[in-house]
Amino acid sequence: LAPRGPRAEGRGFSSETYPSKLLEGLGGLRAEEALCDVTLEAAGGSFPAHRAVLAAASSYCKLRLAGDAAPPPPRLRLASVTARGLQNVLSFIYSNRLELTLPTVEETFKAAEALLVREVMRLCFRFLEEGLDRHTCLQTLDIARRLGPEDLKQKARSCVAKHFCEILGDPSLLKGLDPATLCEILGGDDVEGLSELELFHAAVRWLSHNRAHLADAAAVLQRIRFPLIPLQELQKSVQEVPVMKTDSACRRLLREALDYHSRPYAQPVLQSEVSVVRAGTDSLLVLGGRSADNTLCDTMWAADPSCHAWKKIGRLPRPVYNHCVAVIHDFVFVLGGQERFDPSGQCPSNKVSWRPVAPFPTPVADHAGATHQGILYVSGEARCGPAGVACRRAAARLPFWHFCARTEAGEALAQPRAAPAARVAQAPAAWREDRRSPGRRRWAGAGRDPSTGGPSLFARLH
Repeated sequence: LAPRGPRAEGRGFSSETYPSKLLEGLGGLRAEEALCDVTLEAAGGSFPAHRAVLAAASSYCKLRLAGDAAPPPPRLRLASVTARGLQNVLSFIYSNRLELTLPTVEETFKAAEALLVREVMRLCFRFLEEGLDRHTCLQTLDIARRLGPEDLKQKARSCVAKHFCEILGDPSLLKGLDPATLCEILGGDDVEGLSELELFHAAVRWLSHNRAHLADAAAVLQRIRFPLIPLQELQKSVQEVPVMKTDSACRRLLREALDYHSRPYAQPVLQSEVSVVRAGTDSLLVLGGRSADNTLCDTMWAADPSCHAWKKIGRLPRPVYNHCVAVIHDFVFVLGGQERFDPSGQCPSNKVSWRPVAPFPTPVADHAGATHQGILYVSGEARCGPAGVACRRAAARLPFWHFCARTEAGEALAQPRAAPAARVAQAPAAWREDRRSPGRRRWAGAGRDPSTGGPSLFARLH
């Protein structure tokens, strides 16, 4: 009779030590050249191995050695592969261990790429990424440019940017910084914690390190965003540097920056790639406001990209709340508001921070602001008089305000509103013309507000 019960059922077992012992045995056979049936050849050396092991580990070897089309060749010649790189890949195949250094990682990768041993290729990238620091980032970036992938190049580039000043202050590292890498770093947005003036002085140190570098002065310094350097520093520090006097292209860069600073009201509409603040991503800002105990705040906060944390980045010229904020080409305008706590709203402001832009004709609070084609629009409640008396606009390049729109009976909006919100529509078809007075700028109804049931309003501001 057949046995019955739990013991009659089959069970599987495995050994944790068997894979390593198998590899150890195969490595021993290769070391003794026992049962080897194929030889791999590279520049500077040849290596006996086992056909079955290579076919299992390498897609290329499987194609060449295990195909049915022809008898497998006794020798495989690998072009553009060094003996040291091939030895490292074979050692990994037979031992599951890969020894890498910066001088050997590239040739090891190329041998793995030729044999299509993808695990070695992944380990080479991992070695480069985990070893990034100020001493290795330049060499890693150079290797990554030749090998890829793009994310490794970006990480190496960011590491160079992070340690930029340290690199330029260390002669042993400075000599490894080529013009292409320097221009790439200066042209990026990820230079951490360095002002534009510090970047300029770092670039000048590189130019001074080797007189041959002066031939690249214009190509390097055109990556410096001179308009972001304060005017006083441009006049005191930058224009006194010899290369800024002798090189015509560098003199032109300085003149353009000085011209930019001479037109403060026009700067928001004069933005170009050399005047844009270096920042990898846009940030959400919170400026001023009122705390739970009615204390007015002048603090400016910026959220991280995930909006999970906040960082204090500066202060307003004065505490303010019930104000509005508008942005034109990365220039922030803080408009109106109240400078001391007053529940009755009898103390609004007509100031525009921070630059001395012309004040409003009428003090306002609980108002709304928007921007369109370089023009600031402010509308809403004027606390020193009736609510919603006017909509006004000011070109950011001019130090005065224009009256913008008014409807019948002297009101600025079809209905007065306190604490309104404002946006400027982009589609011209959304505007409505007053057919009774063609061309007249009027506020008009556009359906109902779904949240309040009241009319939603817009105006033709062109």
